[in-house]
Amino acid sequence: MVSMKEADAAAYLNLTPRTLRNYRNQGKLPYREVKGKTRPQIEYRQDDLDRLKAELQKQRQRSLKPKATTPALPRVTFGLPLAELADLTAEAKKYRMTPADYARRLVRERMETSFKSEAAEMRSELAKVIAETRIIRKEFALAFEEVLRMVGLPPDEAKQWVTDNLR
Repeated sequence: MVSMKEADAAAYLNLTPRTLRNYRNQGKLPYREVKGKTRPQIEYRQDDLDRLKAELQKQRQRSLKPKATTPALPRVTFGLPLAELADLTAEAKKYRMTPADYARRLVRERMETSFKSEAAEMRSELAKVIAETRIIRKEFALAFEEVLRMVGLPPDEAKQWVTDNLR
């Protein structure tokens, strides 16, 4: 029968001697007292320590929190001169916000304004492209109609074919 003294048993289980004594007092770990030089020494059997170690590992596995399924959002930080920080803090108080929340609000509003402006520019450019495309389609239809006439199709039939197939 292999046995271990209290300090060695605590190190083996990766516990403090006090925690080991608590397990002993709760009846979770059998022990025996052996005569020492000045006072009795506590010893534990190896198989009892192995059983407790396995039990503790199971408890640790169950208590581990599951990893987050969503990735953490990246943080953006920046420094401010003290005078600007004081101004930001004063403005934030008007809205009953922390300076950090108020700064986030300002950034969000600026981004929304920027996105709206970019979207308006893109809509304007798209309208120009659509107008140019219509002009090109009309010119192409007229040119194709002329080609059909050149190959011998009567003008009315050429016009009808272009209307049916290209416009």
